[in-house]
Amino acid sequence: MIRFQLILALLALSFSAKAQDITHRPGLLVMAHGGSEEWNEAVLDAVMPLTAHHPVAVAFGMANPETLQEAADELVDSGVSEIHVVRLFISGDSFLAETEYAFSLSDQAPDGHYMHEPRPINLSVPVSLSSEGLMDIVSLGGVLKDRAKVLSMHPRSESVFIIGHGPGSDEENERWLQRMDRMADSVRAVLPFHSVQVETLRED
Repeated sequence: MIRFQLILALLALSFSAKAQDITHRPGLLVMAHGGSEEWNEAVLDAVMPLTAHHPVAVAFGMANPETLQEAADELVDSGVSEIHVVRLFISGDSFLAETEYAFSLSDQAPDGHYMHEPRPINLSVPVSLSSEGLMDIVSLGGVLKDRAKVLSMHPRSESVFIIGHGPGSDEENERWLQRMDRMADSVRAVLPFHSVQVETLRED
C-alpha cells in the first residue's frame, strides 16, 4: 500500500505553497474515498502526524455533503479562521464540481446523477480548495519507487501492479492509465522487475 503519510504531506505542501498569504489559524479538511474499516483507519493514521501543525478533519465519501458539513463544523468548533480542503483522489477532476458547489466556490449545480445529491453546506469561515490529484504530484513516482524497493526480495521474478480506483468513462480511464504508466517508469528504473503494470479498478 502506498504510504498515505507522504502523499498527504505532499498534497498539503503543494496546496499551502499557494496560500502563503494566510496569516490566521488554518484548518485542513481532507476529503477521502471511504472504504473498509482497514482502509479508513489507514487514512486516519496518515492524517494524524499533520495534527501536530494544524487542526485536521477527514470527510469520507465522494463529496458527501453530510460528511463535509461534519468535518467543516469540527474545524470551526476548534477555532480555525480558514479551511484548506485537500482532496485525496487520484485525479484532480474527481468530484471537483461537486466540491466547489458544496463549499460555495461555484454557484453552478453539477449536472448528472450522483451518489450524494450536491448541495451547498453551511460555512462561517473562508474556504480554499486544492485542484491537484495524486497523479499531479511529481514526487509520487519517487514514493512508488521507494515502496517497491522496500517490498521487493527477488525483483527479477516479481511483477509489480499499481492499482487505482478508476473512473466510469472509458476515455477518461485511458487517460488515467497513461498518466499512471508514466509514473510507473520510476519503478521500472529502480530494479529489474519481471514486469510493472498499471490498472484501474472499475467495479461500478
